[in-house]
Amino acid sequence: MKRQPRDPIRDKLVNERLISLAYGQIGIIQASAGFFTYFWIMADNGFWPTDLYQLRAQWDSRAYNNVRDSYGQEWGMTNWTLNFGLVFETALAWFMCYCPGLDNGLRMYGLRFSWWFCALPFSVLIFVYDEARRFAIRRWPGGWAERETYY
Repeated sequence: MKRQPRDPIRDKLVNERLISLAYGQIGIIQASAGFFTYFWIMADNGFWPTDLYQLRAQWDSRAYNNVRDSYGQEWGMTNWTLNFGLVFETALAWFMCYCPGLDNGLRMYGLRFSWWFCALPFSVLIFVYDEARRFAIRRWPGGWAERETYY
């Protein structure tokens, strides 16, 4: 209650430092966690990162007739029964996930247990980074860390 009210001209709720911290620093770590998890799950299903590069171009190319994963299976999108099945399956999964009571009634489960731990090192990195940032702000008041990262 002893604090002065906010100056609406000088004190903004969202400023450059907050955007820099959210998108430029923490956001990059979170994006790295997302990409790492994506490549991990794809590798678990037979698509190694070296195979994923230019895979879409191979699928769209008429010259390249068969696209194989690391298990030797061919993939394509010319089976219209399968295409309808993919759309129907996605719609049905969406319905079962968001219809109340069905997740417990059908005993639906989420992701593989090991996939939950892919991004765990990144969350620890974010925690350590933020604690180190706050320590630097407290240790050296008015220093670089406070000027650039304290929002």
